[in-house]
Amino acid sequence: RALTSDEVPQVVEDYRRAERVAGVAVVAMRGDRVVIAQGFGTFGSDDATPMTPDVVQPLYSVSKHMTAAL
Repeated sequence: RALTSDEVPQVVEDYRRAERVAGVAVVAMRGDRVVIAQGFGTFGSDDATPMTPDVVQPLYSVSKHMTAAL
């Protein structure tokens, strides 16, 4: 079943804490409408900058996977 926009924050926080990820930005869309755009945690483990959907994040090697998926 698909998550509702009200369920997403708890699922993301649970995952972030379980995996010890400092911060996560989530943007989900349905068609051309933004359903949720929210940051969780901080930019880095040694940085107190709150994570937001607008924080520029380095992609490193993740872009290879995105390109392959396309």
